[in-house]
Amino acid sequence: MNIIKNNKILSSILILFSVVFIFLLIDMTSISTKYVNKSTISFEINNIRNPQLKKLARFLDNVYSKLYFFLSNQQKKNFSVNIKEYQDLPNEILIESIKENLTPSNFSERNNSKIWHRSHGNHSSNRFSSLKDINLSNIKNLDLAWRYQFKETNGDIQSNPIYADDKIIMPSTGNSIVAIDPSNGKKLWEFVTDSKPARRGLVYTKNPKPLIFFCSMKRLYSLNAKNGKPNIEFGDSGSTKIKKNCTIAPVIIKDKLIIATFEPALEIYNIKNGKLDWKYYLKEKIDSRHGGKRYDYSGGNPWGGISADLEREIVFLTTGNPGVYLQGVNRPGKNKYANSVIAIDIKNKKKLWDFQEIEHDIWNRDIPAPPILTRIEKDNNSFDVVVFKLSPIKL
Repeated sequence: MNIIKNNKILSSILILFSVVFIFLLIDMTSISTKYVNKSTISFEINNIRNPQLKKLARFLDNVYSKLYFFLSNQQKKNFSVNIKEYQDLPNEILIESIKENLTPSNFSERNNSKIWHRSHGNHSSNRFSSLKDINLSNIKNLDLAWRYQFKETNGDIQSNPIYADDKIIMPSTGNSIVAIDPSNGKKLWEFVTDSKPARRGLVYTKNPKPLIFFCSMKRLYSLNAKNGKPNIEFGDSGSTKIKKNCTIAPVIIKDKLIIATFEPALEIYNIKNGKLDWKYYLKEKIDSRHGGKRYDYSGGNPWGGISADLEREIVFLTTGNPGVYLQGVNRPGKNKYANSVIAIDIKNKKKLWDFQEIEHDIWNRDIPAPPILTRIEKDNNSFDVVVFKLSPIKL
């Protein structure tokens, strides 16, 4: 009887394990036809949506890592450091200036005057106005006209407002977007979301009607700028669910609404109906182990922002540091696409170039803002350039 009972218990455990394992395999599988540079089917831990299953998968992976490290001499060698290799590195490297193949300017995104339709000013993100009524000679005479007080005290504001449709439109310190009358500071309307909206900006368009677009973490919203009501023609009654968090201000090129998410990926939506057209994956896929553990190349997210050359239909985005940024043991190498500026050709759905300002970052040296698209004068000619700044080191 005991043998039969033990066999039943063992069978039950095996069945339970098999069921959990099958669910784990299913949840690790992601199928998408929208990528232009990634397989339709991907199989990885980061695809798992269920938190408990993800914990289980990471636990099993850690057990395997320890066994692999214990049994493999090659994995143990991963932690051998050639000190001389680092001692011989030069103190500085000279990067020669580029004298050829500069891009002749067709720069049409002028400085803002009476409009400010996108956080950062415009799609070039130049954050500059050419208005002259307020200047160095009279700024000392300015006085406070009005103050708008937010009710919530549980957050901050990390984006500048837009001025459109005769309104100041901006995120609040809570989970909402507000429109303010610029003449008296009175609230005109407010739209409440379930998470932090427009964390680093929003954008306005008046074609075909006055609308604003912004991300609220895992949702992309379209609102009527006149009254703050959802644009029901867009997505599911005014919003579209996205796979990973998005915090940046979108850009608009023709009928395309473009965002970047923490997948990380550049995502292109139809501006009229909110449907996803295609995605460009912003990470180098590396299937390897280091010290027994899987290659951990998380992070490298485009949280700083994006800019766009509307005529050439090119998007430029900045990316942050790879995680975990204070140590890079499990991500040897350059960590391509992290700490970078990346140029994507929207019309032809391909990457044009990428520039990495820090390889294998362990100092948290993000590029914290969208690149500025502008022009420079050289040898009596104008050339279009991309300008960006990295974060200072905090010691």
